[in-house]
Formats: sequence, C-alpha cells, structure tokens
Amino acid sequence: MMNKERKVLLVILYFALILSLSVVNLVVLKDRRDRSLSESSLLEQQLSKVRKKRLIIPDGTLLSLRELVDGERGMFFSVEEEDPYTLGLEIIAMLEYRGVEIVQYKTLEMKDEVLLEFTVESGPYSFFSFLKDLGSKSRYYKVPYLAVTNRNEGISSTFRIGQAVYE
Repeated sequence: MMNKERKVLLVILYFALILSLSVVNLVVLKDRRDRSLSESSLLEQQLSKVRKKRLIIPDGTLLSLRELVDGERGMFFSVEEEDPYTLGLEIIAMLEYRGVEIVQYKTLEMKDEVLLEFTVESGPYSFFSFLKDLGSKSRYYKVPYLAVTNRNEGISSTFRIGQAVYE
C-alpha cells in the first residue's frame, strides 16, 4: 500500500511542481511585460520630444531646430561685423526717410555691447512705419528698451538699439 500512496504523493508532488513552475513563469512574463510597457512609454515620450523639436514651416517642410538655427544664423551679425557707427548711419537714414525727427542721439557702452539711444518725435504712423521697416530688414537688431509717450501733436519715443550678434 505504501507504494500506491507513494505513487499518489509523487503524482501530487509532480503536479505541485508543474503548478509552481507555471506560476513562476507567469510572474516572469508579467515582469517582462511591465518592463516592456515602461520602456515603450519612455520611447513614446522621447519620440514626442523629438517631434516637438521639429517644426513645420508654411511650405510643409519639416525642419529640426538645428536646421532652423543654422538657417537663421545669417540673419545675425557676427562679432567682426558689429559696427555701431554704420548702424547709427543706417538708423538715422531710416528715421529721416520716414520723417521722424531725431531729438537726441547718443552711444551707450554697456558691459560687452554698444547700444545707440535715440529720442525721436513724430506722428504715430511715421514712427511705427520705421519700426515695421526695421523688422523687415534682412538682419536682426535688438531693441532692449523702447518707451513711447503720446502727445497732442504726435508721439515721443526713446529707444535703444544694437546689432543682434551671433557668437
């Protein structure tokens, strides 16, 4: 009888072993699935970041930020091209073309840059036309300070301007 009981116990032990191995296998598979899902979500996040770093310009072309910056680099002045004297002449010519009266003009040397400060008077249309002309130039300028005061006979404005330099 012991042999029969032993056989039954061995069969039960065999099934218990198979069952425990199956449970271990399921736990391992679940762990792998969880890791795969977390890696998948991480990859999706990285992919969305990459997609955000690419821009679609109006003609439908897909550009990366690096390509966009490289394309815009020509709009900036290089350190060697920085020339406040030439900039002053150019701004004065633009203001005079629009009929803007220059009340005061001075050069300000700040930390690592040279800015030109203008105080001007004109009609609002003339001054804002000057700003529009400045914005449509083929190069970038920086205007860190701009104050406009409304007067009965027009506007008075003080602004500082410099060349946008790409280093």
